[in-house]
Amino acid sequence: MALKKVKGYKRLTKGQQELLERVYEKHMRAVEDESKWEIKSVIWERSYLRVSFKNGEWLHYSINGNWY
Repeated sequence: MALKKVKGYKRLTKGQQELLERVYEKHMRAVEDESKWEIKSVIWERSYLRVSFKNGEWLHYSINGNWY
């Protein structure tokens, strides 16, 4: 997925962009159907990334590399 085209990506700092890329890659390795987890938008929320997906769900991507 071209993360640079995700709504909100350009507003993230370089470090936040790298966090998104790292955790998204890890997240995609852990799921069976990657197509269900296409990112719609991303926003920085104080200490985590709020990542919204086209399937209607959203997850926290934390600075320690986890998602929930």
